[in-house]
This record gives sequence, C-alpha cells and structure tokens, in this order.
Amino acid sequence: MTRGERILVAGTLCVTSGCVAAWAVPSKSYYRAHELHSLDYRVAETLAWDICREIGSTEKDPCKVDSASDHKVVLLGPAEAHARLVEVLSERDPLERAVQRFEVYLLSGRDGRVPAVPGSLSPAVAAALSGLREFLPSTGFEIVASGAIETSGRAEVQLAGKGGEKYLVALDYRGRRTGRGPANLFVDIAVRPLGTAGDPPDAGGSIISSSLTVDVGETVVVGSSGGPPREREVVVLLLSADR
Repeated sequence: MTRGERILVAGTLCVTSGCVAAWAVPSKSYYRAHELHSLDYRVAETLAWDICREIGSTEKDPCKVDSASDHKVVLLGPAEAHARLVEVLSERDPLERAVQRFEVYLLSGRDGRVPAVPGSLSPAVAAALSGLREFLPSTGFEIVASGAIETSGRAEVQLAGKGGEKYLVALDYRGRRTGRGPANLFVDIAVRPLGTAGDPPDAGGSIISSSLTVDVGETVVVGSSGGPPREREVVVLLLSADR
C-alpha cells in the first residue's frame, strides 16, 4: 500500500468512526464574569436570563447564567449575549456612585422631660422619635442640632447645639445595593464632640460610632451615649436617607 492509499484509508476510517467531529465549527459560547457594583445580583441574574431567552440557547451554543453572587454574575453565552449584558449593566449598575443626601439629628434626653414634637419634622423622623419614646417611656427627647450631608463617599458636617456646644459628624457612604425593594445604603458614621463656642476642639474620641444599613427614605437610630446614672444626659443620633 502506497503512502497516499494509507492516508485515504485513514481518512475513510475517521469518517466512518465519527471522527468528523474534529472538523466541526467550535461553539461560539464562552464564560465571562460580569462585575456588579450596586445592583442586586438576583436582578442581574434575571436580566441575563432574559437576554439568553431572547437570543436563544442551543446545545452547541448554550446561553445561561452559570453563577451569581453579590459581586458578579457569570454568564456562559456568545459574544452577543455578553455585549448586551454589558450594555444593560452600564445603565442599571453604573460604576460611579450617585450623590446621596443624608440628614442627621442629634437628640438629648433626660428622665421626666416631655417636650413637644417639633411640627417641622418629616413623618419618618417623627416616627423614629416616637419609637424612642416607646423604648424609653420615662425619657423625654428633644432635638438639639441637625444638619445635612450630600456625598458619594466620605464627608463631614459640624453641628451646633442650642447651648453653643459643637459636634462633628463624619459619614462614610460605602455604597448601595439596588434591585428588589428599596435601595440599601451602607454607611459608617461617628459623632465627636468639639466643645462649646470659643473652646479648643475636644481631643476625645467618638461618643457614637456605628456601621449600618439604611433604606432610602428611612430614618434609623444610629446609637446613643450617656444614660445611667440617672442624672446623666442621653445623646442619640438619628440618620435619615433622603429619596
């Protein structure tokens, strides 16, 4: 048998045994992890599945969500699916955090004090104040200072109390998670006393410090300081996230 005949026979055997698959067109699908910045991964997963249903999925060129977590969604699909998911995420999950407005309220409370609730408070702040009074029924609270912070990251605001005392509120807006239900905002916040007007800044540490999650439109109690013994004043910080 000549060399040419051996090649021909080998090719014939390959065809008859199914080796023709070696010359098949490779799958167009591939894996890619798409990073998530603030969008709820369950929403991102739903968007990816919608894209796959529109494009179509076959055994040869599958399109499906392989996995999803808080920080990424892994898609197996053709280039068109990946390109469309990138476009959708750029609109629904931008890299840059939008500026968020927060309001802070510093309250003081003593046993037996029953001040009137200021009429200028928003319903959310009034509800938070009412909740405090239910938790501490013998303690009356009043707002001694308030302020607002607009930031996409870190910012500070100085509050002036009725008696001339000053406080520095430092806030670190670490990001948000949007998708199902209200947006969740992740915040670190601390309050440090600065003394009264004309006095040098207080070198002491924070009197209230917390890391928390707050929904957009919600007002929460960050924390408090003071309390027992009974003659000590209680200082409470409220944080409100504007819509």
